[in-house]
Amino acid sequence: MMSFLNNKGASSSFSFTRRWNYDVFLSFRGEDTREGFTSHLYKALCDKGFYTFIDDKLRRGEKISEELIQAIKNSSILVIVFSENYAQSKWCLDELAEIVNCREKDQEVQILPVFYNVDPSEIRNQKGNFGMALANHEMKFKNNKDKVQRWRDALRKAANASGWHYKKGFGKLSMHDLIQQMGKEVVRQQAPDILKKRSRLCCYEDSLKVLTTNKGSKHIRGIMLHSPQQVKVQLHTEAFRKMENLKFLIVENVHICKPLEFLPNNLILLKWPYYPFHWPLEYFPKQLVAIEMPHSRIRLPKLIQQECRLENLKDVNFEGCEFIRILPKLWAPNLGKLNLSCCKNLVKLPKLWAPNLEYLSLHCCKNLVKLPKLWAPNLEYLYLSYCKNLVKLPKLWAPNLGILDLCDCVNLAEIDECFGYLEKLRVWNLSGCIKLQFLPSQLRLKSLYYFYLTGCSRLEKLPDFHQEMECLESLYLDGSSIREVPSSIEHLTKLRTLRLHNCKNLRDLPDSICKLQQLRELRTSTTKLRPTCNYFDSSSEGYEDIIELDLLTKPDYFPALQVLELFETNIVTIPKSISRFPNLRSLSTTNCKLLREIQGLPEWVTVNNSQSASGLLNQVIEIIGISPNRVCGNRSTNYFPSESEGGDISMDRQFSNHFPSETEGVEYENQFSNRTIILGETEMPKWFNHQSVENSIFFWVGRKFPKLAVGIVLERQFFIDFVYISINGYKRREYERIIHYGNNCNLQLFSLSQRSLQEHLNESNPTDQNHVEVTIPRGANVIKRWGVHVECTCPPQEPAIPNLPLLTAGYDDDDVVDYMRELPFYVSDGKEEYQSPLVHDDGVDYWRELPFYVSDDKEEYQSPLVHDDGVDYWRELPFYGSDDNEEYQSPLVHDDTSMSCMSWLVGPTTKLFKLFCFCCTRDFS
Repeated sequence: MMSFLNNKGASSSFSFTRRWNYDVFLSFRGEDTREGFTSHLYKALCDKGFYTFIDDKLRRGEKISEELIQAIKNSSILVIVFSENYAQSKWCLDELAEIVNCREKDQEVQILPVFYNVDPSEIRNQKGNFGMALANHEMKFKNNKDKVQRWRDALRKAANASGWHYKKGFGKLSMHDLIQQMGKEVVRQQAPDILKKRSRLCCYEDSLKVLTTNKGSKHIRGIMLHSPQQVKVQLHTEAFRKMENLKFLIVENVHICKPLEFLPNNLILLKWPYYPFHWPLEYFPKQLVAIEMPHSRIRLPKLIQQECRLENLKDVNFEGCEFIRILPKLWAPNLGKLNLSCCKNLVKLPKLWAPNLEYLSLHCCKNLVKLPKLWAPNLEYLYLSYCKNLVKLPKLWAPNLGILDLCDCVNLAEIDECFGYLEKLRVWNLSGCIKLQFLPSQLRLKSLYYFYLTGCSRLEKLPDFHQEMECLESLYLDGSSIREVPSSIEHLTKLRTLRLHNCKNLRDLPDSICKLQQLRELRTSTTKLRPTCNYFDSSSEGYEDIIELDLLTKPDYFPALQVLELFETNIVTIPKSISRFPNLRSLSTTNCKLLREIQGLPEWVTVNNSQSASGLLNQVIEIIGISPNRVCGNRSTNYFPSESEGGDISMDRQFSNHFPSETEGVEYENQFSNRTIILGETEMPKWFNHQSVENSIFFWVGRKFPKLAVGIVLERQFFIDFVYISINGYKRREYERIIHYGNNCNLQLFSLSQRSLQEHLNESNPTDQNHVEVTIPRGANVIKRWGVHVECTCPPQEPAIPNLPLLTAGYDDDDVVDYMRELPFYVSDGKEEYQSPLVHDDGVDYWRELPFYVSDDKEEYQSPLVHDDGVDYWRELPFYGSDDNEEYQSPLVHDDTSMSCMSWLVGPTTKLFKLFCFCCTRDFS
């Protein structure tokens, strides 16, 4: 908006209707702000063309000068910079009193307070430094209390005016707003009631009135017609005919119904997005500095007929202008930015002489067939992505080019040799250029950081890398058809990311890859190394029969490697040597169908294997140290599910003796040694002794926290969440991040840090029995099933409940048991004789004494738990049987009776027993 005022000649435009000597008067406390805030403000005002009065002389005498009073009276805007010690100066207070008095006599004068590092309420209420300063003045002027009262009134009135609040280290964005409002006020005061006499129209209503009634004039130099919402209006087609001095025109969110017949040729700034018609035939933008008309329907017929000499033009934005087919020849020595992106019908770009061009975007110009030779010595950004008909990249003289984007130029086949020697190039993107066959024979791009060749499916050969290419950090070759990686890759000594997966023609990697000592991420379709000639003597004829080297056996090659993805490799065994990769955090074996053995893993690694292989899971959990044969209460079992059990994951018996107690080793385990395993499984292993489909799982542990594994079966849906743990209600902590991209269903296993869990337990006021809650807050809709495996201390029954048998007794492991029917108060539908569970030796059936007993006769049912709110809480209990005929769904049916911890039963059973004791009239003690 304030671009209207950006030229220093703006001050002259204010003068012809001004009745003021100054636009702005600055009042300030010199000791506080003269060398800082006020000096910056004064300079900014002057730069924007405001004629500003500032008293930069030392104050002498008892009274302010008559010159100062006249300056106040002859200023349009009175700015008061309130600072911490402002009220200590009687000069400032006298000046302020004159300012307030001037405002009260002339309502056209505007007061604008600036609160610099002070609270406005401190001034209004006269507290803090302001209150102390006034108290001192009252003591000094005890015989002239009216003077001090005048100062108090002036402070209160000025502080109540709308203003700006700055803290130390003020921001220029805030100062821009202040100057913007001053500019509006100065313009308004030029002619408060006559719009056509103003130099600028910024208010939407004022601008709309002038443009719809054709009330413009030569005085108007700038118009902003900006509607808060999209509106449809009809401007007068000759609205701009009388505005011969119009320099700035900004129209936004306004749709006109008829085309304009005239635009002034002297426009400097024209900003009108979505202009729905062609330019007026008479318009020739000879003075334009910036034109922004994206997504408009303009054509350039007059410009095309002749070579355009636009000496002032700096910024052109024609993005999405689909009616532009041909761009005229441009002679624009000052052009810095040209945006023609998404001009879908642009077929030709003329010879462009633009020595100062820095930015050129032809993104998504789908019909552009070729580029002209471009002489652009200052060009830094060239965007040609999605130019689908571009076949060849010709010679380009752009020695300062920094970013070159050719992404998805699907017909691009060849690139000129000159592009291999762009010494300033930092980013080069050729991803998706599926017909690209030839690159420059050598790359000497010594500033290149990122090089993308992803999906270049016809590119078979890489150029040699010059030894000066030591800046390259990321090289993306995935999905290309390269047959080999040149040994000159050793020159890329700062390479951090190398992606080679899905390179189906790639057989091996050069042994010189060992020079990439800073490599952190390697994704590859082969682990074979191609030995250099040094491996063989002069008599060797080929090396086909020599045992192939494998990069997995060379941990010293990659001391910084953190991520290793093996994509569709033929690897059968992950060797034990991989555990010696010192910084490896993630190992992925995507579609490695021959993988059968994992001999070792680094301590902190995340393993991702998309194949379903129960044997791999057995090996992984052996390495982790999780014992699937341990269950609740530190009691062992001989249960080992077989592979035939509904897709379940087996655990060979030979591993049963390999595991120490899961509470051992806590003192020696690394604090952050979490491991993540991702497998292509869709079922939960049965040895996870706590399982759920809800958000939380509960269990109990002793004073030593055992090893804890969390398993999650995820559906085909994107999902991000965290595993949280709370112990004894102590502050919940985040233990593991879950990321699932939803490409397939999988099983994610997390082995959490035993030391971290023990420290958490120690901080939670531990006892012999400690309650643990594991939570995945947002998992209910995405997680198919999840569970934890832990050697917990959960009792199968609670001792306070007398003689309640374990409900799983008498059932086989795979039986589906309805625990509800096992409870003693269950009423069956059959005619079998009812046996009360609570008949004692005294012959009394205490069961019939309970208020919820359902008798055989037809007496009316009386609920024992009806409260004043009218709710029968008895009917809310899970075992309540309704009177209607809807299908009964038991709340206690489980399918994991053999290995599940019975702690889930403790809570409901305890509640039932307490309810029994509460409701029964007899004493059971």
